Amino acid sequence: MGPIPRIKTERLLLRPFCLYDVKPYYRLITDPNVLSGTDMPHELEEGAAREWIMAHTEFWQKRKELFLLITDLHTREIVGSASLFTYERHNKADLGYWIAYNEWGKGYATESTSEMVKFAFRTMKLHRLEANHLVRNPSSGRVLEKIGFQYEGLLRESYLKDGIYEDLKYYGMLESDFIKKYGKLEEEKNEVKE
Repeated sequence: MGPIPRIKTERLLLRPFCLYDVKPYYRLITDPNVLSGTDMPHELEEGAAREWIMAHTEFWQKRKELFLLITDLHTREIVGSASLFTYERHNKADLGYWIAYNEWGKGYATESTSEMVKFAFRTMKLHRLEANHLVRNPSSGRVLEKIGFQYEGLLRESYLKDGIYEDLKYYGMLESDFIKKYGKLEEEKNEVKE
């Protein structure tokens, strides 16, 4: 598969995690405002985050699972994370993302996830992407719709978080949807070699 990619956008650099990212990543992901809307466990420990980061290269090489930090292109500060969790047999992936609380409302989720979508279809040659969000987080659904996902349905009480069953909204994007939204499938020159 080659090295974990780096993807540059107008304002952001999506890059592989490094061990020096553990402390700032852990601080941002465990912010209650962020944690409440993600599938990260509340009991997440810094050591577990370190082990997870150390396994990223293996995830990419063996299963084509991609985990990237979203950073400010100029300051290199972490503003969030995006991922593609693949199902190779079905040639599809789940798109996941979160943005640091103090960065909400700046369009970073839309900017970063649209590039992840392009990478998934143009470089990884996937046929389908899927994503979901808690019903109480409608802004995540707006991001998905902006980048070309189609709403596919509601799964009632399908996610247990903090002892409460919550409804999830599900979205999908096919290769044909991607072509309608973004045009051709050829790769663009947004992947950064450093």
